[in-house]
Amino acid sequence: MRKIIPKHVEEKNRKKNQLTVGLVLIFLMLFSVIGYGFQFIGDSGTDSKAEASTINYNGFQFTQQNNFFILNLNEMNFIFGNDPRGTYNSIEMEKVLQDYSGKKIYIYSESIDAESEIRTNLIQIAELIETVNNIEAKTCEDNFIIIRESQATNIKQENNCIFIEGKNEDLSRLADSFLLKILGVNG
Repeated sequence: MRKIIPKHVEEKNRKKNQLTVGLVLIFLMLFSVIGYGFQFIGDSGTDSKAEASTINYNGFQFTQQNNFFILNLNEMNFIFGNDPRGTYNSIEMEKVLQDYSGKKIYIYSESIDAESEIRTNLIQIAELIETVNNIEAKTCEDNFIIIRESQATNIKQENNCIFIEGKNEDLSRLADSFLLKILGVNG
């Protein structure tokens, strides 16, 4: 049989248990945050073990660090996941970076990596970048970047639409090729 415990004692035990569990959780969370913060002391937010090297491509200096290629242009850093020397050079389009400056950009993408390459770099200059889930939602009157899988590798412009098409494994490199073209790196 169970021992009869008065309500006020039972309530006191319940509050004591809640307090104990609460303090343990606070302690755990506090020291998790402190431990995470100590990871970066003396590190200034970058990996100090990673050596930065510089490559010259078409007269532009790229810094290679942590598997990324960084181009500092007009006091903005443009970050590429692919070596610029391995991108596609022969792209026929008229768009330049200023065509996107302060404007809304819409993106439809079948590749998260390619979309993130473009979004990361154009967010610095665009008013807004919006993902479109339905390709029919926008027209080529808008600044519309369409990234989709295709057997043919192609970057083309129709009015304000940019079509980036290729095999899934090439879409990120194609996105970088598009960015290098509008930046004037790939003439």
